[in-house]
Amino acid sequence: MGVSTVTVAADSANVSVASLTSNDPDTPAPNWTIVYVTIEALLFVVICSGNALVITAVSRYPRLRCVTNYFLLSLAVADMLVGLALPIHIVFYAMPWLLDNVYLCLGRYASLVTTCNASLLSLLLVAADRYLAVLHPLRYHMLARPVVTRGLIAASWTFPVIIGLLPFTGWNDWERHRHRCRFELVLPSGYVFLFIVLPFFVETSIIMALYVHLFWAANVQMARVVPDSGAVHHGARSAHQTLRHEIRRTKVVVTVLSLFLLCWIPFIVITILEYSMPPDATRERVSTIAVFLGVMNSAVNPFIYNFRNTGFRLAFHKLLSLKYHGTTVASSLMLESYNVSIAPPVAPPASGSVMFDNGCLVDETTVSHHATEVSVGDDSRHSRQAVFT
Repeated sequence: MGVSTVTVAADSANVSVASLTSNDPDTPAPNWTIVYVTIEALLFVVICSGNALVITAVSRYPRLRCVTNYFLLSLAVADMLVGLALPIHIVFYAMPWLLDNVYLCLGRYASLVTTCNASLLSLLLVAADRYLAVLHPLRYHMLARPVVTRGLIAASWTFPVIIGLLPFTGWNDWERHRHRCRFELVLPSGYVFLFIVLPFFVETSIIMALYVHLFWAANVQMARVVPDSGAVHHGARSAHQTLRHEIRRTKVVVTVLSLFLLCWIPFIVITILEYSMPPDATRERVSTIAVFLGVMNSAVNPFIYNFRNTGFRLAFHKLLSLKYHGTTVASSLMLESYNVSIAPPVAPPASGSVMFDNGCLVDETTVSHHATEVSVGDDSRHSRQAVFT
C-alpha cells in the first residue's frame, strides 16, 4: 500500500474520526459515522485475510521463496499492519475522548507513517530487483544472496520506524491544536513534506525511471537475440525465452505499482493543498474519501497475485483447499517438491518440464493447465504433473 502517504491517509480517515467529537465544528452527521465504520470493518477483513494468504504462501511453499517474492512479502506485512490498525480507528469513532491523549493520537499516525514508508521502499526494492534481473542477470545472481536480501528488507523497515517515532520526540503541533487529533493539525508541515510528500515523489520517480528503462532495454535485447531470419540458435532461443519470462514477471509488479499510484496520488495532492491553503470543509470530506482509497490499496495486491502469478494462484488454491483446473495434486507437486534458497538458480529448466524463473513459478497471464500421467519407478504408481503451455 502505499507510503508514508497512508499515514497522512489515516489522518483523513481520522479526520472524520476525530471530527466526530461533539466540540468539533466539522462533525459529520451520524449516518456518515456508520458509513465510515462499515467501510473500515470491511477493509479490515479483506486486507488482513488477503495479505495473510500471501504471507502464508511464501512462508509455507519453498518454490515461492525467491528474491522478488521476499520483497513482496515485506510489502504484504506492511499492508497487513495497515489492516490491523483499522479496528483501533473504529474504537476512536466509538470513544473519541481517547484522542485527547497525545500518545494515542500520535500513535495512530506514527503506525501509518511507518507502514506506508515501508510499503513504498518495498516497491522500490522490487523495482531494483526486476531491473537487475532483466538487464544485468550475471550481476543479479551474484547479489541475490540471502544475507543481502535480508539486509535490504531490514533497512527498508529501520528507516520508516525511525521516521514514525520522530513525532514522539517533540516534533508535533499537539499543544497548538489540543483536543483536535487530525493529521494536518498534529503533524507539522515540515515533517509531512520531508518524510511523506518528498519520499513519495522521489521514490516513485526512481521506480518509474527504472521500469521505463527496463522495458525499453529489454525490447532492444529481444530484437537482437531473435534474428528476423527465424533460424535461431538453441542458446539464443533459450536466452530469448528467459528474457520473456523475466519481463512477464516484471509486468505483475508494474501492475502493483500502477494501482499504488492510482490510489495514493489523489491523497498526496489533497494533502499538499491542505497544508498550503486555509481549512475547507469540502476539501476535508474529499480528503477522507482519498484516505479510504489509499487504504484500499492494501487490499488489492493479493488479487493481483492471484490473477497474474501462477505460483501464487496455485498456492492460494491449495491453502484454501480449492481445485485448480480439476486437481490439487499438481499444485502440491509444483509447490512442495522442490527446495530452493533465496538465491535463484542460473541454469534454465529442462525442456518439457514446468517452467520456473529465478526460483519462483513463472508469472503467466494466460495459462493452459494440462495433467499428464507419469509412471514412477518400476511400480504402477502414478502421479499428476502440471505442464504449462
